[in-house]
Amino acid sequence: MLHAPIRFAIFALMLFLLVATSNCANLAPKNPSIRSFYYWKTTQNYNDTITMPTVKKWQVQHFYIRYFDVRWSEGYGMPIPDAPLSNYGNSYVYLYPFTPVIFITNSTFEQLNDSTSQVLATKIAAKIQDMTKSFENAWQYELENIEDDDFLKQHFDDSTLAKIQKRYEDLYESIAEIQIDCDWTEGTRKQYFTFLKQFKKQIGNKKLSVTVRLYPYKYRTKMGVPPADRAMLMCYNTGQIQNPETANSIFDDQTINQYFNTKTANYPLPMDIGLPVFEWGVWFTGETCRGILHDMRQENLEKDNHWKRETDNTFRLQIDTVIGSNYMREGDLVRCENTWNANWQSVIDKLHEQIPIDSTRIALYHWDMDRILPHEKTILNIYKQFE
Repeated sequence: MLHAPIRFAIFALMLFLLVATSNCANLAPKNPSIRSFYYWKTTQNYNDTITMPTVKKWQVQHFYIRYFDVRWSEGYGMPIPDAPLSNYGNSYVYLYPFTPVIFITNSTFEQLNDSTSQVLATKIAAKIQDMTKSFENAWQYELENIEDDDFLKQHFDDSTLAKIQKRYEDLYESIAEIQIDCDWTEGTRKQYFTFLKQFKKQIGNKKLSVTVRLYPYKYRTKMGVPPADRAMLMCYNTGQIQNPETANSIFDDQTINQYFNTKTANYPLPMDIGLPVFEWGVWFTGETCRGILHDMRQENLEKDNHWKRETDNTFRLQIDTVIGSNYMREGDLVRCENTWNANWQSVIDKLHEQIPIDSTRIALYHWDMDRILPHEKTILNIYKQFE
């Protein structure tokens, strides 16, 4: 028979393990995170024989689809839609659950008053409905003749196809959430929040989500918490892009982590997480930033003898040339920025401390097959870190 001290030690150990297991269970998310992607093109010309298998392989469950931008027009003296989405019948991503996204420039809210804000909210809501109806019409014929489409039948089972067909009977009604994307400031906070309240009334029972940059996330007392149902924390574009000394303005873990501490945890709104998987070139003439070259890839410059490498990610032009519509001069410099080899783990560890991962969408920006397909390992590792 065991002596009393030994029995007590065993009991204490069992009690400790029970409590520890219980605590671990409480820390684990009740529902797994949801894999999502931003779809930020104005036209769709993708090869869907690549797109659909990739969506399935990566287990992407949801898309944020940019519908259009809104900017202030000095000429019209009013906000106007800009760069609306077109050719939306060309991509199969619309067959998956999605959230419409409207980007509104901060300068728009510098000009609005309460009455014009109400008009804007009404017009945006109506345009979303009209565009969604166009999506619905573009796909109805395809879905009605599903028996003739071997490609769809190959990638969706009968049960899933039935659900898709049902959803496209009234696509707008099936949309559960609409997102407003705006980099508001302390000066535009009041008018922006007024607009959100008015827009929320226009969309009825749909949830309203908003994007939140890192600065308003940390300084929420000064910047306020938007009157919305959910927030998307955008963990990128943190550096000074116009500064020639900046190494990577898209994603720098040390800069991002400065916005997180024990006081910033548990934002007052349910929160999703946006992370970058894209690349671009930042063009300089001398010390002057001339703009962003969205189609610039570092691997192309490494192979081109017209460019001379100066640092790990900067290249000096050796001869006058034209890239796209840009006339570039000898001596101009391009800083290639991407996130493929970023210190992801440092930021992800901080995010786990900040945000309860429970039915949280992990949304990567953005779905560009030519760019993201070679970096499958990075993308799947990001998703895995939130399981």
